[in-house]
Amino acid sequence: MASFFDTGASMINPLVEMWNEFVDILPGLFWAVVLVIIGWFVAKFFGHLLERVLVKLKLDEHVKKAGLTDAFGHIELSHLSGLILKWYLFVVFLGDAVSLLKLGTLSLLLGSFLFWLPNVIIAMIIMILGLLFADFVADRLEKTKIRSVRIISVLVKAGILFFVTIMAFKQVGLYVAIAETTFIILLSGVSLALALAVGIGFGLALKDEAKGIIKGLKKKL
Repeated sequence: MASFFDTGASMINPLVEMWNEFVDILPGLFWAVVLVIIGWFVAKFFGHLLERVLVKLKLDEHVKKAGLTDAFGHIELSHLSGLILKWYLFVVFLGDAVSLLKLGTLSLLLGSFLFWLPNVIIAMIIMILGLLFADFVADRLEKTKIRSVRIISVLVKAGILFFVTIMAFKQVGLYVAIAETTFIILLSGVSLALALAVGIGFGLALKDEAKGIIKGLKKKL
């Protein structure tokens, strides 16, 4: 008989423990769900508000006039900014909601991941601004009358994008020291090559003029 009760207790006790754990996390789960719902509506409201404000400020028209629409595949920057803000705020609320759950190590892991996600969104913003700036600089360079301006604009744009990518990687916590060193070496090499090209071109351009000056000096002497 004792063994029968022992067997029954060994089967019931885990169920009781599971029920107690469920009851223990229930209040936190309830408030976490409430916080997620509130967070979604708050994030959606402010994302839409930012988009409307940027539309009123005619941001998309200014970007189009500056010739920078190709950087985003003709996606409206006001809409993209609203989306980024919405998901940024929602992720922040989601992180706070997870902290209300009493799931031990799982809560810590989820919380760490969700608190890291805003860094990814900030990295996306850095990349977007970098794309805009790189396109703007390249476009302005191509409108000048410098020789080999196309090559120079491509190199400058690539350099800006590489630098911006390094910044974005740092924001999300990726190790980029080797990439930075490589970039500095490449930039130094390109700068030296450009300096030599400009110097040689300048020297060749002044060659005939220098001959004339020397001939004039000889006549005076």
